Amino acid sequence: MVTVVGGLIAPKGLPLLGTIMLGNLMRESGVVTRLTRASENEIANVVTLLLGISIGATMDGLCF
Repeated sequence: MVTVVGGLIAPKGLPLLGTIMLGNLMRESGVVTRLTRASENEIANVVTLLLGISIGATMDGLCF
């Protein structure tokens, strides 16, 4: 329900909101404990690293 309402309010933020809701579903279900643990630790670290590299690669080096 939150994903649908959030998608109606901010359609461009829907992938981020869907990912957050998927993480909540995995954690609360308790069925996939290894995947939940990996997504909280290792996968989060790799995604943070790749996100930092991609943002840094697109930045402009002009000084004012």
